[in-house]
Amino acid sequence: MKFLNRITSLGLIGFSILIGVQSVKLGIGTLGNMGPGFMPIMGCALLLFLSVGVLVGEEKRPKGRGTLTEDTKDTQKKEFLKPAILVSVLLGFTLLLHIVGYLIITFLAVLAMSSLSGSKKWIRRVVFAGLVTLLSFLLFSWLNMELPAGLFRVG
Repeated sequence: MKFLNRITSLGLIGFSILIGVQSVKLGIGTLGNMGPGFMPIMGCALLLFLSVGVLVGEEKRPKGRGTLTEDTKDTQKKEFLKPAILVSVLLGFTLLLHIVGYLIITFLAVLAMSSLSGSKKWIRRVVFAGLVTLLSFLLFSWLNMELPAGLFRVG
């Protein structure tokens, strides 16, 4: 498990650095006049701090007794797969939001994340993704927030 925690921590550290760079591009502002990047930079700092803490804590933990069996390795791979897919979906959402547009990428991201939940009925997943996308779009429209339309100009 030490290997998986190390990989996850390093991935989250990289993700927090990416968020920090994008936040600085948006403009941080000051405490009295916060810019659009202020809250993301605070979240990225928290994520970076916690990820480094987990990484350092894993290095200080004494090694377990015995060797890993094939069953343990398979279990670790299965435990690593869902979080890896989830992080990949969120990273893809972040990178493709302005290219594809809010409505399409949100629908695809929620559909991918709901597929990880284990529901076998694809109609439920499609309806759930559509409802989440529609309700979030209506909420942001009600708040007069402009969402990226993307290259397809949807929304």
